[in-house]
Amino acid sequence: MDRLERIAIAARESSAATASTESCLTNCYTYCMAQLIARVDDKLIAELDSIVASGEAASRSDAVRRALEAMIGQRRRRLVGEAIAEGYRRVPETDEELGWAIESTRSMIAEEPW
Repeated sequence: MDRLERIAIAARESSAATASTESCLTNCYTYCMAQLIARVDDKLIAELDSIVASGEAASRSDAVRRALEAMIGQRRRRLVGEAIAEGYRRVPETDEELGWAIESTRSMIAEEPW
């Protein structure tokens, strides 16, 4: 069953008149989200359980999902930063552009009410 078929099934099941919100979320997770299985050591699990127990994450899965999202976000920002830096290396700012930027900055600072 491919992803689109799973989504269609989840949508049909969640739109049934008797389906509750909880049932809808369960169906979406069951049919629409990939499952990831990983082995981790006892120390890491203890830390993960501590995060869940403190309420920082709703569950182990929530904590792992959020950690992956953070890691991917950091990577994305790093890659964007590297691309911007590479662009400036290929096409450096001219003295005229830098002068304009400096004057604009001075003007904006001078207009601040401090």
